[in-house]
Amino acid sequence: MNKTQLVAKVTETTGLPQAAVNAAITAVFGAIQETVATGEEVQIIGFGSFKRGFVAGRTTKHLHTKEPIQIGDSWTPKFKAGDEFKRTVKAAA
Repeated sequence: MNKTQLVAKVTETTGLPQAAVNAAITAVFGAIQETVATGEEVQIIGFGSFKRGFVAGRTTKHLHTKEPIQIGDSWTPKFKAGDEFKRTVKAAA
């Protein structure tokens, strides 16, 4: 499911105008991104939590030349599914 399909599904479920649903979903995603980018965790009970994770730098090899390459430290978004989400997925399998 992509964002357009998500907007259509929420529009169908709620009966709200498509433009309003699109604006709300865009706002929710933006708020999650901005909050996680600052290092705070976003926790939606039953659905899951979003947080920022640290990836330490490391040395690897270039695939073609086999020369060592240093990859620097970085931050990455992480998601952990909540219990209700896990139960729903497990029940559908």
